[in-house]
Amino acid sequence: MLKISQVEQPGQQLVFKLEGRVVGPWVGELQRACEPSINAGNGLTLDLMEVAFVDVPGAALLANLQRRGAKLSNATPFLKEQLKRTGRRARAAR
Repeated sequence: MLKISQVEQPGQQLVFKLEGRVVGPWVGELQRACEPSINAGNGLTLDLMEVAFVDVPGAALLANLQRRGAKLSNATPFLKEQLKRTGRRARAAR
């Protein structure tokens, strides 16, 4: 399960606080929540402090959102390593 909460920060970019696991059907839900802001060129920050686990598609989505301008904040060391590995695999596949 993944909880996506919008954090109110007047005058600043959109911030989503994520809690739980970015896996399975929740990957698509996160993408649907983020796309409007990314496509509009508005700033987006994802607070990952409460994310317990990310599967391979979830890590790929986060890496893709980051490449497209989203900021990922408060990621655990484990999650940072997952994202690094996903980025390396994506570059190798090109």
